[in-house]
Amino acid sequence: MTCNLCDEKQVLLYEDEHIVISHAGETSRGHTRVFTKKHVDHVEDIPDDIFEHLFFSGSYAAAILFELLSAHGTNIILREKDHARIEVIERKQDDGLNFQWKPKTLSAADMDDSQKKIKDAFMIGGEKKEDRPVEIDVKPEVVKGVDNYRIKNLDRIP
Repeated sequence: MTCNLCDEKQVLLYEDEHIVISHAGETSRGHTRVFTKKHVDHVEDIPDDIFEHLFFSGSYAAAILFELLSAHGTNIILREKDHARIEVIERKQDDGLNFQWKPKTLSAADMDDSQKKIKDAFMIGGEKKEDRPVEIDVKPEVVKGVDNYRIKNLDRIP
């Protein structure tokens, strides 16, 4: 089977030794794809350092679309069809795109069984793990008067 991303001519936005960022323009004006240069079908097969670079680049692409296209938000979607990749789609209110699916409803018995199995997985030797508060020693940096996409991101419409 041939890979559409490997075989097609891409509208190249960025390229380095590990990844390619291309403009897809299928779903929206800013629809962008981020994928590895080497063909990989499953994300589990991507080396950790390249995997990290891939997701950082996808996040960066989302920030660029958010800023440059005045998007209200972005969707970042991981796909594994033909070639493992990240699809970044800029969103605006009432853009007509629908990524909703009808969730499956479990019976009460199936739900209870699933919850029990998951809960049991969190126990060590049949005893509940100790409840320990998580300590985080991070002090947020306050930046006044700086035009920052992260600050604008707080007011965006989901």
